Amino acid sequence: MSRLLVLLFVTYVISLRVSAEDVAVLETVVVSASRPAADSVNTQFQTGNVSVIEVDETGKSLATVADLLDRETSVQVRQVAGLGSYSSISVRGSSSDQVNVYLDGILLNDVFGGSVDLSQFLLTNVETIEIYRGSVPAQLGASGIGGAINIKTKDAKGKPGGRFELGYGSFESKKAALTSHGKIAGQSYQASVSYLASDNDFEFLNDGQTPDNPTDDTLQRRQNAQFEQFSGMLSMSGNLDSGDQLKTVLIHERKHKHVPNVQNDLDNNATFDTEFSSLHFKLDQALNDMLSASYQLHGSYEGSVYRDPKGRIGIANNDDEHSDQLNLGLQADYAISVGQHMVNVHTEIVHQAYQAEDRSDGTEGDVERLRYRLAVQDEWLSSSGALLLVGRAAFDVSRDEDQLGRSPNVSREYFDFHLGAKYWLDSRWSLSTNLSRDIRLPKLYELFGDRGNSIGNEDLQEEYAVNFDAGFAYQSDSAYFSAQGFHRDLEDAIVMIYDARGIGQPQNIAQAKVRGIEVELGANHRSGLGVKANLTSQETENVSDSPTSNGKPLPGIYEQSIAATLSYQRRSYFGALEYSHNSGGYFDPDDVKPKPRLTLVNLLNEYTFGAHKVSFRVENLGDEPVQYFSRFAGPGRSYFLSYTRTL
Repeated sequence: MSRLLVLLFVTYVISLRVSAEDVAVLETVVVSASRPAADSVNTQFQTGNVSVIEVDETGKSLATVADLLDRETSVQVRQVAGLGSYSSISVRGSSSDQVNVYLDGILLNDVFGGSVDLSQFLLTNVETIEIYRGSVPAQLGASGIGGAINIKTKDAKGKPGGRFELGYGSFESKKAALTSHGKIAGQSYQASVSYLASDNDFEFLNDGQTPDNPTDDTLQRRQNAQFEQFSGMLSMSGNLDSGDQLKTVLIHERKHKHVPNVQNDLDNNATFDTEFSSLHFKLDQALNDMLSASYQLHGSYEGSVYRDPKGRIGIANNDDEHSDQLNLGLQADYAISVGQHMVNVHTEIVHQAYQAEDRSDGTEGDVERLRYRLAVQDEWLSSSGALLLVGRAAFDVSRDEDQLGRSPNVSREYFDFHLGAKYWLDSRWSLSTNLSRDIRLPKLYELFGDRGNSIGNEDLQEEYAVNFDAGFAYQSDSAYFSAQGFHRDLEDAIVMIYDARGIGQPQNIAQAKVRGIEVELGANHRSGLGVKANLTSQETENVSDSPTSNGKPLPGIYEQSIAATLSYQRRSYFGALEYSHNSGGYFDPDDVKPKPRLTLVNLLNEYTFGAHKVSFRVENLGDEPVQYFSRFAGPGRSYFLSYTRTL
């Protein structure tokens, strides 16, 4: 602890001592803009590798957040059965539990289960998606071992207008959306409703779980993978008499999906129904020339019903399993401008309650977590604007309670930090480096779970990792190029250990190393041609004491990933050819089943005629066999046609 504090202090002192003579002098640029909110993050001035996806600039035939992220640098999306299926994310070789997902800066990760299903967020409601690899700014609250995804909903617009969209594609895939924006009683509003559904009954070659025996392979249609999903959002914002700005966002989503299994059993009828509601109030204040504040009050409810009456998914019948999670939070952010320093102070209090009942056997669970966080971040920009130094320190306190009294209450204290630097050699070239200590709190299921063949362990400590990266970037008006090397040392990772009875209990026994390189490039020509590409090459290694896993790669992670897009835009036409390739890695921790190579080519054509737009998208143009995470087969070639009318 003392060494970390010394490092932070040294960084701060350096920022006070560096003078303009030590750095290159750049041309002065004057920018006039409204003052940003205290909790806003300027993604252009981050020392870490950050990407921002503008959703309106993507093909409208894409439907969910998961569809957009899979071709991003160092990002791997793990799906089960095509469109609308459960989709989790890995960043720089992390597990899905180690990546924090936010909605407008509010943490979404399930306090009980951990990871977030990215397929639940339809793009109709989304303005931008921010991808933070490695270090996470203080304004987003909890740090993440693998980084963070921040999904930002569309802002309320005062100008009247809207959009209507219809889409239809392979496997009875359907999409409909309606958006409207304008003003009501002096308040700007943005409203949307959307619907997405698919039968997902694509053909695939079922190898009968015997890949080395082709004699039992049969061509089948995917069974029990259909779904339908509804989503609605209302956002309102306006200025109060005091000049402060108040924003309110209400979101409601419902999803009914069937759950397929690897064997593709004909009699499988498992289903999983979810409901998500969120209400978020945000007040922005400019207190004086040096100080601004943002206050947020948020609450969300997530309920689910899982049924597997024939026991085709798990190891036992789960005839009627219900769960409810309620999150309530209050957070305050302060931005203090002092000379060349911008100091951000982030505080939050979050209460999360989880209740579950398996009505097939009467098993119940009722657990709660109360978490406090204080984070302080200092950004120092030299007078020439050539050097940026960032230091962040954060302190967390959590208290976990088993309301049924089966386990003692658990109180923990956590500390994480980040040090970063970015140096602009000139107006185009820059160098950057980052060092951070990041944590993942144990899930409540890992602490208190006692269902089925596993029991909790209230002595679990947090997983933590030391992340380091360094690289350079080039940016001009028409081209960009960047390269980053990264390294992670993961300690006290949580692994489920089974005894002779077959009963598992999570323990802090795993260690791992992840190292790799990520490269991005892009260019646009005045003729309308554009190209962008990225490459990720990473190596993971389990360095735990276990002789069966030591020295082996982490399961489920591709070692090499390449993605490229060639696009052309001219007047009313936009076309894009997308290529992606993934190879290396294993499905399981014993290196028994290597992950097959996956090469996909997609084609997009869009035509705009005044207020009308027609999009036609072909996924998996070469009809290549697809195998998702845990050996689930995916669809071959598929089509989607959509029509959009601007109102």
